[in-house]
Amino acid sequence: KQWLGDPQYMTGALVAVGVWRQIPYVMILYLAGLKNVPLELIEAANIDGTTWWQRFRHVVLPLLGPSTIMAVTISIIDSLRSFDIIYVLTNTKARAAEVLASYMYSSAFHYQDYGYGSAIALVQFMITFLFIIIYVSNSLKHEIQR
Repeated sequence: KQWLGDPQYMTGALVAVGVWRQIPYVMILYLAGLKNVPLELIEAANIDGTTWWQRFRHVVLPLLGPSTIMAVTISIIDSLRSFDIIYVLTNTKARAAEVLASYMYSSAFHYQDYGYGSAIALVQFMITFLFIIIYVSNSLKHEIQR
């Protein structure tokens, strides 16, 4: 069965490919965040008699907040540019897996509506730029705190 050609399975398959592409980068962000968790806090919580779940939930997880913000922001930016996965893995005329980038491409090049395609590109740029500003400001804020 052609699961990338069937609209019923196409979205799930594309989500799986997108998640597969993001996992290494997100894991590196979380490993860097875990390196910044002070062992003294974990040892103090252990001495206080907390379980591993309480240590994780109340000590480690809040300290991973900056890494989570970075991972979510990068994932959103990457999902906005997910044209390549859809274009390579699916039929470009199939509308079941259309995202903003593929809609822009089909509007401009399949239907020769270049003005509309340009307007979509501008909206996508503005949305992406908003998340880039969030990413950079978060990076600078944490750099200043160090």
